[in-house]
Amino acid sequence: MAAGLGQEWSGFGQTLFVRPMEQAWQQVLTPAAESLNAQWRSAVVEDWNSAFGGRYPFKNTSSEVSLPLLAKYLNSETGRIARFLQTRLNGVLHKEGSRWMADSINAQGLTFNPAFLQAMNTLSHLSDVAFANGEAGLHFALRPGTADGVMQDGAGNRQSRNLSI
Repeated sequence: MAAGLGQEWSGFGQTLFVRPMEQAWQQVLTPAAESLNAQWRSAVVEDWNSAFGGRYPFKNTSSEVSLPLLAKYLNSETGRIARFLQTRLNGVLHKEGSRWMADSINAQGLTFNPAFLQAMNTLSHLSDVAFANGEAGLHFALRPGTADGVMQDGAGNRQSRNLSI
């Protein structure tokens, strides 16, 4: 509407129409964002820290995280993280392939911390690998091969020279 008033009236239109709408939207958005952050902390972060905080691979210790426990959070269909993103952030955040993206239209004024989006994308990739068939599991195969720069001395000890892995 402000743009339709013409060049000489555009400042008036901005002041009368656009700024009050933006201010009103921020009044709605700020408590909503604070509420979403609190919900995220209580639904995911606190339990995640309790379950994984002192365990390998998140901390260098002998106590390991089990795949079923990891599935409770990371499974792309039933995990806590995916459920939270799909239910509480549906419409403002969506998945494009395996990446979570802010919806540029519906998230007007709502900004996501880039570190949060990066973490969600990393966890999404991990979920795709660990739960490829819907169940927790990693499949791998060991194949014999040569390794340049590795040799065995007469006593059976392995020695390496400039081995780059």
